[in-house]
Order: sequence, then structure tokens, then C-alpha cells
Amino acid sequence: MTTSTTTTGKRVCFSPTVQAASAGPLPFDEVKELWYNRTELITFKSKAKQVISQSGLTVADPELRGLEHCTADRQKHKFMSIRCTISAARRGLGEEHVASISQRCTAWNQQNAFLQGCHDYCNVYKPAMASSIPEMTNTPPAFPFAMRKRVVTADATAIASTFTRRVRRRVASTL
Repeated sequence: MTTSTTTTGKRVCFSPTVQAASAGPLPFDEVKELWYNRTELITFKSKAKQVISQSGLTVADPELRGLEHCTADRQKHKFMSIRCTISAARRGLGEEHVASISQRCTAWNQQNAFLQGCHDYCNVYKPAMASSIPEMTNTPPAFPFAMRKRVVTADATAIASTFTRRVRRRVASTL
């Protein structure tokens, strides 16, 4: 018994002319209205700083969403993470060890940012799931190694205040 298979020739054809909508250059006025200008951005930032300084900013406050990175705990932890990483590098630890210390130092901030993103997503798209996501931790973990605190003595501040700041003045050249 013989079976014969016939193949039908299928082809794809492309039109020789392509018609696409051309965006073209936008007028300058329309480009300016697409995003905030520099003065508006500066105004937003200054208002945010005022709100933060006046409110005492707690992480749980829903009206201050987006400013969590400005809390005192996160700012202090960020500063100390940078200090710890620099201290590890100055001690002559290897690159991989310094990278490991940096990752351990910044893990708390990264975890809190990730959890906040998960909460935001669930609140918008899956409200029933929001309760299953763990809350953010308020207390950061200890740093990998102890760092010396800066000691400021009264003598050092008195000596520093006796010196006056020397400022060079720019002289206009007349050529």
C-alpha cells in the first residue's frame, strides 16, 4: 500500500509600500507640557522635605506614601551601611568580602523596599492577598562588624572655632 503526500505551497507576501503613522517632531510647547519643568520639580521636593520635617514621618502613614526612604531609621541605616562598607575597604579586606559586607548592610533597606512594592501591588490588583504579605521590619539588623564612633572633644571644637575661614577672591583680569 502506498501513500502519497502532497504539499501545498504556502507563501507570504509583503506589500511594497509601507504605511505607518508618522509622529513627526512635536512643537516645543507640546514637548514642554509632557513633563514637569525644573521649577515644578524643585517645588515638589521642597514641599516633600517640609512634610517630612513637620510630620515626624512614620512608615505606617498612608498619606506619606513614596517618602518611606526619608524616614530617620532608613536614612541612618543607609549612612551607616556606606560607612561600614568604606571601613571594610580601608581595612584591606578583599573585594569579594567587601561586596559581601555591602550586601549584608543594605539587605534591610532592600527588603523593606521590596515588601513595600508587594504591598502596593496587592492593594491595587489583589486586595485579598495583601494580608498574606509580611509587614516591614522597623528595626534594622546589626552591622557585620563594629565601627569606632567619632569622638569629638571640647578642645577640638574650641580650636576649630578660633580659626577663621580663608577665602580667595577672584580678581577680574583686564585685558
